[in-house]
Amino acid sequence: MKLRKAKSAMFDAELTQVDGKKLELHDEQSTSVLVKDFEQQPLRVDAVKKSERKRKPSAPFTTSSLQQDAARKLGFTSRKTMMLAQQLYEGIDLGRHGATGLITYMRTDSTRLSDLALSDAREFIQAQFGADYMPAKPNVYAAGKKAQDAHEAIRPTSTELTPDSIEKYLNKDQLKLYTLIWQRFTASQMTPAVYDTMSIMIKAGDRYTVRTAGSKLKFAGFTAVYAGADTTKKEKDVLLPDLAAGDVLNLEKTLPQQHFTEPPPRYNDASLVKTLEEKEIGRPSTYAPIIETIQARGYVQRIDKHFSRRSWVSSLSICWKNISRISSM
Repeated sequence: MKLRKAKSAMFDAELTQVDGKKLELHDEQSTSVLVKDFEQQPLRVDAVKKSERKRKPSAPFTTSSLQQDAARKLGFTSRKTMMLAQQLYEGIDLGRHGATGLITYMRTDSTRLSDLALSDAREFIQAQFGADYMPAKPNVYAAGKKAQDAHEAIRPTSTELTPDSIEKYLNKDQLKLYTLIWQRFTASQMTPAVYDTMSIMIKAGDRYTVRTAGSKLKFAGFTAVYAGADTTKKEKDVLLPDLAAGDVLNLEKTLPQQHFTEPPPRYNDASLVKTLEEKEIGRPSTYAPIIETIQARGYVQRIDKHFSRRSWVSSLSICWKNISRISSM
């Protein structure tokens, strides 16, 4: 629904409780009756809770998390991600600097960073963003329980090699992947982003409880690395007018919505790699080959970036059995 305080901007809110119980809409007729009754009720702010929330940066990339992020944000298959990462690792001709390896080894399950890398990142952050963006101590991230920790996390070989500074030497896809890696590593060593949040509970008559929430970025922290970038999902401000308990609100529009139970989404490269890791099938170096093999053998086919079972495959368990066998070869 859309609400408004006097002449302020409209904001979204959701009906959550009826007579103190969780809202349940069973059919169109009962929903229509409820909406008509709700629209006759006076709306008043019952409680306002303001607080501050911190959002911490993510750990630098492992093979698994790189493949997942590249699939979600760039639309790359696992095979394409690893092919491009191999090129960045082996070296790109940077003009007078010659062939230069741009990232560390890309087959790893560790989030560990070397002391040299941490020092490099902190010097860059201090110079480019200022002391407020650099934590007192380097950020350390825990590795998974099964991590072998043979190699450090995937990172740029030098933070000074910013995506902008080497853009002309990379092709379009190389630049996209390098930017993803560079931003993630640099952000991992910065301070949290800080948001001012507001949670509002609204009463509609005696029967109905409506809730809404808003947030506004107070301090950019690590999100400053992503400013102006399209490769990351940025948290947008959800602005609310200045509200206080007792304020009268106006109902501008109701938007009844019916939600149906949906089947689990089909696997894509990101979710399949995540599941392989969770089920401890294969190793970082085998995720991409596994996905290519199950397609080559006809167990699944890729349709619109999602995997679909072939019509003659009777069960997903058959596919998983073959994936387990392939990964052990």
